[in-house]
Amino acid sequence: MRKAILNKLPVLVIKGLLAEQQREIFKNSLPIELSENSIVVFADYSQADFPINQQFTKIFSLDDRHIYEDTLCEIIAVTQQFNKPMDIVPSGWKTVCVIDFPDRVPELVSSLAYGEFETWGSDKNRLGLSTDEVWDDLIASSYEK
Repeated sequence: MRKAILNKLPVLVIKGLLAEQQREIFKNSLPIELSENSIVVFADYSQADFPINQQFTKIFSLDDRHIYEDTLCEIIAVTQQFNKPMDIVPSGWKTVCVIDFPDRVPELVSSLAYGEFETWGSDKNRLGLSTDEVWDDLIASSYEK
């Protein structure tokens, strides 16, 4: 997807999974117990504010618009490098988020690499989370010249 278009639309960009052994770093700001369908992710600089309980209905590869899946998920916790809980993914920040998938964690997500705190995830195989409306705008814009 073209970065210029992506930067104009509210998409939460996932850069990788937080390894279980690194969860200790965020013990003061993220829930200790998670459901089996909740994951902890590194999120890239946000282009929009996303509050706790924000729901998304699409997950997709940022490298290939043909790789996507309908899903339902929501943000249930947010923190950042200062290990302070937040009630929002603020625009302009990198964050660590707990995302809950009530039905199941999609293969696109579970196949992500585990990132390190020092590198804040990876720039390979990044994923986007959006609503159906934003997804439609992304697809339409990807065909524009």
